[in-house]
Amino acid sequence: MARGSLLLVHQDALWLDLLVRVFESRGFAVQIASSVPTAQAALFDPGTASGGSGGVAASSGPSGSIVVATGGSSAGTAMSGTGPVGNGVVVASVPAMPTGATVPVGGPANGGPIDAVVAVWDGPHPIGGAVYRWALVHRFDLRDRFVFLADEVTADFDAVVGGRCLLVPTSALAELIQIVEATARRGRGASSSGGVLTAAGSGPRVLVVDDDPVLLAAMVDVLTARGYAVTGAAGVAAGDCIVRDTFDALVIDIAVTGGVAALVGRAGRAAAAVAERVVLVANGPPPIADRPLGRPVFSKGDDAGLLLGALARIAPRRG
Repeated sequence: MARGSLLLVHQDALWLDLLVRVFESRGFAVQIASSVPTAQAALFDPGTASGGSGGVAASSGPSGSIVVATGGSSAGTAMSGTGPVGNGVVVASVPAMPTGATVPVGGPANGGPIDAVVAVWDGPHPIGGAVYRWALVHRFDLRDRFVFLADEVTADFDAVVGGRCLLVPTSALAELIQIVEATARRGRGASSSGGVLTAAGSGPRVLVVDDDPVLLAAMVDVLTARGYAVTGAAGVAAGDCIVRDTFDALVIDIAVTGGVAALVGRAGRAAAAVAERVVLVANGPPPIADRPLGRPVFSKGDDAGLLLGALARIAPRRG
């Protein structure tokens, strides 16, 4: 069973080839684009892609069809398992589609809405930023379905994204997979019991609190992969978790409904002890002042390594 439909946006053919192989092996129906116009075409109308000056071609793969568009070229290329050659994925050239023509995205068995978008966004590759800005106007429903790939954060990243999406370094492929799978599940309408996500694990117990369901699911997946036993909840349900259970560490969105102090206060007499186990996360750069409970704050756009380091100090894993 397919995990969902995924659009990969990158200008480097080698990276596109690698990412296609990785996510197809995970069961995704994959589409790819290496130019802004072709990414816009794939996103504009779920189920169809409009051809422009760069051609678009569909090719059947083991997990569904792949849409390949090479930027600045008058012809599209179809991809198979033979990999990239030069600056394009050269397997079988096809004529460019005329402007306004359409081709089904994902094929008849895998068509439908895009569940997640993986896009590169750094200095040498600004394509992800351009596509995301376009999506904020034309596909606002996808505003929290992007996962960005970069080794350094651009100056305007936080201002444009506003904490709605995560950024993953290119060296953290395993982390990228976990976040994309969580994002796609949420995009496909995956639900949880009573608004609470739980993941089994033998490590320290961690409560993650965030009102954004996509970011919540992503953080639960990332921490679970690191060996933690994770519970994820939105603000209201999180208060019930604090009353009912004991956690070794708590990761709380600084803007959680009702406020951090009130949430931790649900622990009653144990509130002071619980507060010492809190790590805060924020959309955009962490505030210098106004840090609830005086606890450390990390940006959701930063490398997850900083957050993981703080958790390791609060709740070290044994064995």
